[in-house]
Amino acid sequence: MKKQLLALLLFGGMPLFAQPALEWKRTMGGSNAEGGYNSCSTADGGYAVISGSALSDDGDLVGNDVSGSAWIVRLDSNGNTVWSNTYGGSGNENGRSIQSTPDGGFIFVSSTNSNDGEVSGNHGGYDI
Repeated sequence: MKKQLLALLLFGGMPLFAQPALEWKRTMGGSNAEGGYNSCSTADGGYAVISGSALSDDGDLVGNDVSGSAWIVRLDSNGNTVWSNTYGGSGNENGRSIQSTPDGGFIFVSSTNSNDGEVSGNHGGYDI
């Protein structure tokens, strides 16, 4: 009991770990379902975010094929959109992971059941 009381007196009014300050926040997408699955930082202090199946054709996704595309958004260090693009075909894509590359580009992983658009050579069902 004395050890618990001592710990309460020493740490009772102070958080054990300082919480970082929120620098910015941002909501992206449209009126249907989008979900962010992974992000990576960029050399200039920004971010790249990948969504699974982007299903909207409004908001940030005007012109998107609503069957479900992998969606990548490149943000600057203040959370502003630098560019945004969807990838896939007429089937469904599920973007899951993204990493920056040494040349300033990105590599991402997605499943797909398309065989058109940016996808070719699908073996049937879902491929990556």
